[in-house]
Amino acid sequence: MSKLSDYSKFDHLVDSDDEKEEQPPRPPSTHRQPPVLTPTTIQTTNHPLSSSTTTSSTPTTRFERHPQHEARFILKYGDRSIYEWEQTLHEVTLFIPTPPLPDATALVCEILPRRLRVGLRRNAGQYFLNQATGGVVDVAASTWTWEGRNAKATTTNLLTIELQKANKGVVWETVCCGGDDDDDDNNTPTPEVALDPMQLEQERQRLLLERWQEENPGMDFRGATFNGSVPDPRTYMGGVDTIEETATTMTTTTIPYVQELL
Repeated sequence: MSKLSDYSKFDHLVDSDDEKEEQPPRPPSTHRQPPVLTPTTIQTTNHPLSSSTTTSSTPTTRFERHPQHEARFILKYGDRSIYEWEQTLHEVTLFIPTPPLPDATALVCEILPRRLRVGLRRNAGQYFLNQATGGVVDVAASTWTWEGRNAKATTTNLLTIELQKANKGVVWETVCCGGDDDDDDNNTPTPEVALDPMQLEQERQRLLLERWQEENPGMDFRGATFNGSVPDPRTYMGGVDTIEETATTMTTTTIPYVQELL
């Protein structure tokens, strides 16, 4: 497995040598200041691409469920939010806050079948995100957009990447596998950070209910719960895009995993 992703690359994204002003030399000090010993801390801001100070120890990396969006997860690096993502049967959507930019042409977003690269156009070949994706991507059906802060301030600077799943119904346990090595893009590597077992089980349930709702628009599966292990949304009952002749009359007795329909 490749090395732990260096999320400090999200720092100083807007720094540019030609934007740094030369500081006048300081006059010599007439007395010596005593050393001040303070613990190293992380300075967080509204977006993860702002300058910050790193800690001496490696922060933990994990996914946390979004407090306002039930289907969305936040990649946390210590106390910092790096990006957010969510998935449906058909696609995975990635939300990356950015610093202010002139327009979308300042960004480079390369979507490949098994890799995602994001960077600034002025820094050709240097990416702050260059990782294998959590599953195979349908490149032709994928897209990205960038929104700057509008006059009403209802949106902030946000890069939205929509990755169409090449295999509908596959539950991704992560959106990016971490690491920056391009040595093996033929297979999905073991992710450095992934949904925990409970989060993954909840995603399987949510996508399975989404599939049943899509195949049976006349029924309401909201509030359905399961007993036992949740089956694979892609392969269960003949697989995705397979609609039984009796689907329109489906009841809880034909879905053994459903415990209760509210």
